[in-house]
Amino acid sequence: MNSRLIGGSLILVFVGLAVGLGACNQKRVRAVSLMNEGLKAQEHGQRGLAVDYLTQAMEKDATYAKPAFYLAQIHHRGINSVEEAIPYYRKATNRDPSNAKYAYHLGTALLETNSPDQAIPYLKQAVNAKTQFAKAWLRFGQSQESTGQFESAANSFMRSIRANPELT
Repeated sequence: MNSRLIGGSLILVFVGLAVGLGACNQKRVRAVSLMNEGLKAQEHGQRGLAVDYLTQAMEKDATYAKPAFYLAQIHHRGINSVEEAIPYYRKATNRDPSNAKYAYHLGTALLETNSPDQAIPYLKQAVNAKTQFAKAWLRFGQSQESTGQFESAANSFMRSIRANPELT
């Protein structure tokens, strides 16, 4: 095969990758900018504007989990609507499955809606991702206890205590 053809093809592949990565980076940069505007609006008590900016940020970059998490927090803690928060927690967790905090908050929200059976896999995901996450072990134990898994719950409670003896 002609080495010029191979070299030219490789250059085109690298240029194509660079252009593709540039487009992805531009989306992330724009999403971060929108998210920051949303967080500023939230700090100034402009919840509606914050939700608008964070929604735009979430839609701008479909791989970025933070805007979805912040939207969930606004609904869960700010508006006091755990039901409206769950889809955003789920989106954040799906976008970044290795993030223990996202899985923990989703599991906790599900537990708060009396869905311990649905909470268990997310709380397990949280403790697997961060083995010393005391609050996650506690909630995991509560969800196990609620579903009749008493021995597992006792083990989870002990793991919570070992991770943080002062957690109440």
